[in-house]
Amino acid sequence: MNPKDLKQAITVIAEMHFRAGNEIDDLKETDYLEQKAFSLIIDYCQWMNYKVDEFPPAQIIEDELTDEHWMLYVDKLTLVHDDVAQLHWHWVTSFWPKEYESFEVFLDMIKARIGGSFYDVTLN
Repeated sequence: MNPKDLKQAITVIAEMHFRAGNEIDDLKETDYLEQKAFSLIIDYCQWMNYKVDEFPPAQIIEDELTDEHWMLYVDKLTLVHDDVAQLHWHWVTSFWPKEYESFEVFLDMIKARIGGSFYDVTLN
């Protein structure tokens, strides 16, 4: 599993995302595609055995973990591991190309999310 291949897979999924329409079923599909691409980053982080506050646990109980847990996990890893930061940045710019002015602004926003009251979960 290498970052270059993951970036390509994210790009392909994002292209499918932009081809979808604006009907309710299409919006469900676009949300699914966004999550599918983000899951590739999560899978990569787990494959690399990256941990944050002992997260993810050895035994993952899916019902107890939310999308918010996984987003916080990736956000925290983004600030520590350049490979994760580059994948996360690629995901954001592939799906929402005008969301951030620069990579630095993106990182500042992540720091603000982690340091503020954005997350209602913890990883320990």
